[in-house]
Amino acid sequence: MSIGISGLYNVPAIIGICIGGFIGGAMTDWIAERMARRNNGVFEPESRLIALVIPFFLEPIGLIMYFLVFLN
Repeated sequence: MSIGISGLYNVPAIIGICIGGFIGGAMTDWIAERMARRNNGVFEPESRLIALVIPFFLEPIGLIMYFLVFLN
């Protein structure tokens, strides 16, 4: 494997971080807005914590996949 090819390992991570940043920000705002409507229009910062359920399960899976690539 050449040096140029090994440098491309970080490209998918950069793309995923950029997409995840935009989608994650919009998702937390959407969830907070829905929870505020349910709470008679009162916004509580704790309502954004619900958005952390999805990354709680996806992050370990992604890390395991990432490390499996480098162990082979």
